Amino acid sequence: MPVIFVPRVLIFANKEESVYFRPLKDFLFKMGLRDTTFISDPREIGKLIFDNIWPIVIVDHVDGHTDGMAVFDGIHKILGHELLPFLFLAPGDKSVYQQFALSIGTLGIIKKPLQPNEALATLKKIIPSNTDPATGYALTVSKLMLRGELGKAAAALPKLFSSNVFKSSAEIALTRCEIHLGQMVQAQARLNQLLQKTPKNIRLLCELAEYHIKNSQFEDAVKLYDEIHDLHPQMNIKVWDQILMLIELDRLDQACSLLDGLLTDPTFKDLATEGLTHLMSFVGMSQGIPGVLRSQPELLKQFLTYANVPPSAKG
Repeated sequence: MPVIFVPRVLIFANKEESVYFRPLKDFLFKMGLRDTTFISDPREIGKLIFDNIWPIVIVDHVDGHTDGMAVFDGIHKILGHELLPFLFLAPGDKSVYQQFALSIGTLGIIKKPLQPNEALATLKKIIPSNTDPATGYALTVSKLMLRGELGKAAAALPKLFSSNVFKSSAEIALTRCEIHLGQMVQAQARLNQLLQKTPKNIRLLCELAEYHIKNSQFEDAVKLYDEIHDLHPQMNIKVWDQILMLIELDRLDQACSLLDGLLTDPTFKDLATEGLTHLMSFVGMSQGIPGVLRSQPELLKQFLTYANVPPSAKG
């Protein structure tokens, strides 16, 4: 007899926002998801996996203090979470949140305010059968990854490729294992295959770029950041990492061009100011910069002129 797994919904959100979350919790209850918990610590996900509870993770676009994208990025980076279904709560009138969330690895969007029919269809697609043997096997593999037994996990993951529910996430998990094991030939080949699919997996590109940075392979990292930026230029995904790598390679014209584009976009004006702070610090102009830039972001133009000075002329 197959093991019965009880799914639990975990929501990273500001639970005080009861106007929205009370009807959401009632809706999930009616769907049969009787256990909904608000959490703020990713380690709670791992505990549930070890208790054989399949967690469905929903991340709000803002939890009251932190950008939801940053929250998702943090919990999804933990090896062992790849096979779990992640959804993103996003304002229904702001498509950029929805595009961004899907581009970085979430499996679907639940709109705010709640659209019951849409939410029902989205949830039904991601909830695996609690009697499906693949679900139990996926939990076993997730435990291996959480324990850091990546070699064993890498050997086990291909068995999930035949599962319609887990095939895509298992391929991603195996690529991540190979990256962390330093098996870059295999990881690169698998990544190239994954990138032929639509939509592109930006999360894997970001992770591979971070791997190259750790190994001081800055040219390789820049190529990946360029590809990431080309996929969704309006979202400026990982743009600061891209800029800092360009500076590391002394390609200041390109770095400044990216910053100039940010400053002309009102959506990212504040971020451009913050980015300029980091940029100027990086080239030795750190004294007093943060406070000045908060009030005078137009100093970007002055810096663009400065950045064109040959490196040997900078004191």
